[in-house]
Amino acid sequence: MQRTNNLKKDSLEILERAKNHARKTYRENATSIAAILKTKTGNYYTGINIKYKNIWKCICAEKVAIAKAIENNDSELEEIASVKYFPETKSYQVINMCGECLQIAINYPSLNVTVDDKGTLKNISIKKVFPFPYIR
Repeated sequence: MQRTNNLKKDSLEILERAKNHARKTYRENATSIAAILKTKTGNYYTGINIKYKNIWKCICAEKVAIAKAIENNDSELEEIASVKYFPETKSYQVINMCGECLQIAINYPSLNVTVDDKGTLKNISIKKVFPFPYIR
């Protein structure tokens, strides 16, 4: 079980939204991860992953949420959380961003990310999550 005692009230609210979205959008063999992104304007954007059977590729929930915010000219990203849903136990787990998502998210230095640090959930700056990105 992941410990949430390090998270502030706002981060816990985002985490709950992510859990609800993961449960609501779960499709067996198709999607199991949801992301919730909050912007500085107070808007929330959702994303889900889409898995492709028999191949490694997928569309990540974090990329979808970020793309929705950018599409709406709401590019001052504040906080994001990603959650995987396990229907057999009706449980959830915060999932850390993959490298591709980190490479996109680092372009928004105001973004904070909820991460799992050995079972303890923390909300930290994207710069601390990904300290040495490739940036042109």
